[in-house]
Amino acid sequence: MGNPPVVEGSMAAMADALSSRATLPQIQEALERCMTETYPVRLPHILKQLPGSEEAELNSLKRLAWETVELYVNKWARWDEGRNSARLDSSAPPLDQRIADSVRRSGSWSVYLRMTDKDFPFQQARFFEEYAAWQEIQRIPVIPYGYLERRKELAAQAEKLKGFKSKPLPWVEKQFEGPGGDDLENGDS
Repeated sequence: MGNPPVVEGSMAAMADALSSRATLPQIQEALERCMTETYPVRLPHILKQLPGSEEAELNSLKRLAWETVELYVNKWARWDEGRNSARLDSSAPPLDQRIADSVRRSGSWSVYLRMTDKDFPFQQARFFEEYAAWQEIQRIPVIPYGYLERRKELAAQAEKLKGFKSKPLPWVEKQFEGPGGDDLENGDS
């Protein structure tokens, strides 16, 4: 959990801050959750782990998702013949879309198959980042295939038409004439 705070009285201040926000069992649970972290844990980290907080909920979900990924890798992930890429066995049950997208965005199944003990904390952190960002990513509209090319094509056509003057259409001019036949374009009303 890191080194103890150096400032005198800081432990008492942390205890006071925690006890004003949660019960003793909730604080114990938050501290237990922090025991698995690889960085020095400070008061903000503990507060995020308090049961009932949105952060704690997300933390629980992403850890459960990580366990699911580990189970999938061990049971259903396979290398192709040349060990160039990985795939899931055809008998694998469907995976939650959020988990599947997080795996894909954090390196795909081959990264998880070749993961060593040294890679573990870094790959887990990458997965957690993608898992946490998934909801925000889903809010971004998907750009349809070919949209950017079509937009460039339309911009090129518009560039060609910049100096072009269209001929007035008689039926359009009649719509803009006033009740007495006055032309609104000339400023008459």
